[in-house]
Amino acid sequence: ITDNEVGDMNKLKILKISISSTALLSIVILIAMSFTLVVFPLSYYQSLAKVNFEDMIGYDDSIADYCAVNFYATNNHYEELCKTFDMNSFAGIANYGFVQSEFDKDPDGAYYRVSFVSEKMVNDLPPLDYKFSKTKPKGYREAYAPVKLKEDYKIGKIYDISVYEGVYQYKQKIKILGYCETEYYDFICGWTYTLLGHYDNNFLIYDDIPPLANIESGLMMDDNTPEYYNSLGGRAFTIGQMNTNYKTAEVNDIFLCWCICALVLFVLVVLFQLITLPVELNASRRAVVLLDQNGILQGEEVSQTRKVLGAAALTYVAAAASSILQLLRLVILFGGRRDRD
Repeated sequence: ITDNEVGDMNKLKILKISISSTALLSIVILIAMSFTLVVFPLSYYQSLAKVNFEDMIGYDDSIADYCAVNFYATNNHYEELCKTFDMNSFAGIANYGFVQSEFDKDPDGAYYRVSFVSEKMVNDLPPLDYKFSKTKPKGYREAYAPVKLKEDYKIGKIYDISVYEGVYQYKQKIKILGYCETEYYDFICGWTYTLLGHYDNNFLIYDDIPPLANIESGLMMDDNTPEYYNSLGGRAFTIGQMNTNYKTAEVNDIFLCWCICALVLFVLVVLFQLITLPVELNASRRAVVLLDQNGILQGEEVSQTRKVLGAAALTYVAAAASSILQLLRLVILFGGRRDRD
């Protein structure tokens, strides 16, 4: 084998190594770009096809136009709400205080909330599993006891219950109809949307709501719009809007998973580029040294080759910088979408 043939073989070997390295990096970048630039935006439509658009539990078209109102931004004592809102149309739960079970031997034992069910909710909404009589009986009030006190409060028996002292006191005889084992109406329209809630630690009593009872949210069964209740200081949505928002939230959750997968893959590609960048820069330098030492290049060929390989190495720097900027762009777009949702 002549020296020229050896030189040609070395050239071929270096070319193969360079092509293999470049091809591998290009394939990885191509896959990541395809995923992020094609699958990333289209994943939203993929999620639409896969979501089962089920209504909220407890949703009924008959109440779709009524407004669920969150009273957090106002003084939400019942007597204060009556000054601003028509509470005769209120269907919901009012919380008043806590009592300790007389059967609890531990003085520091569990306390149970006393909550009142509004008249509108009993008379105008489906009863679910809570069968209050529409007319309040004389001498006592009907109630459901906390499920934890099932052994102490027997169905059909009458018990005394008392909350607070003096002018704030609520004292009543209650007849136990059952236990708070299943969901009852809640109408939460804050950061989450729910029509039903759990009252495992509550005494649910059907009685007149005390003036200082606290009302967090509820259904207003009248013809007023969400804009009207918002103007009074509440935060309101129609039940139909809540149901739509609930189903949209399911779509966004699936879209979020797709986006996270795309971003993670793209981050891995950027890391791969940054890790291999010193290797690529060093490879260009070593290639010039190797070509010079083996006599493959001579004279001005060495300096010219150094410039060419240096320029080739800078393309990896440009690609890495481009990928980092693209990653920042995707993060900003993704973050902006989450803020709007």
